[in-house]
Amino acid sequence: MWPLLYAALVFQVARCTDMPLFETRAHDPGETLTLTCPRSVKTTDISTFHWIRVLSGSYPEFLGATFSFEYEGVNKTPHTTTKQGVGTFDLIIHQLSLTDTGFYYCVKVEDLEMELVFGIFLIIKDPASAVRVESPDLSGPVDSGDSVDLQCWVQMENAQCFEEHMVWWFRSGLDQSGPGLVYTQRNSSAQCDRSTEDPGPHKCLYTFSKTMSPSDAGTYRCAVAACGHIIFGNGTKV
Repeated sequence: MWPLLYAALVFQVARCTDMPLFETRAHDPGETLTLTCPRSVKTTDISTFHWIRVLSGSYPEFLGATFSFEYEGVNKTPHTTTKQGVGTFDLIIHQLSLTDTGFYYCVKVEDLEMELVFGIFLIIKDPASAVRVESPDLSGPVDSGDSVDLQCWVQMENAQCFEEHMVWWFRSGLDQSGPGLVYTQRNSSAQCDRSTEDPGPHKCLYTFSKTMSPSDAGTYRCAVAACGHIIFGNGTKV
């Protein structure tokens, strides 16, 4: 009932008022974010402002309210705080997490009428998306005794992932048996285009050289552990 009622109210507001301010913003996990809603200050205005959050798969959530006039009340939970600023009604989200992705609305209520003042679609970036793994396709037959260089390109958007990452090499046999670990490589600045102190994106090339025998045939795949995730590259069949 709540989601349908709220959707109906927002729909009516959108039809009866000017287009409200609406944004789409993306932020990293762990940040503290302040969302600001304009608050009209009039001595004759006794309206109230409300912050409401709608997350995927959840009921709309009331986060806090205030008056249009100066008011020192604060609504606080371990994760969010709502309070007045100078001419604003602010929502502060502490330690952003992936579950904070959703719609946030600031609503003004006056004389039983609702006005959508500000809306935002907030996207919290998945740390896994900051890491990309690619293996050049070197698939093809080789002779026993030949040395094969398997390559794995790793690109990372932030220094934290770069400092913590590790590269693993797995092989799946021709009989489609489960992958087995064959080699581990720790991160090395010598294999990357930037130093560990550089905060920009890093691109690193890891090479695994192996002298092949008939028992080594199979599909080789690199995997990168970074930022609490494991990301697999595409496989190379040898």
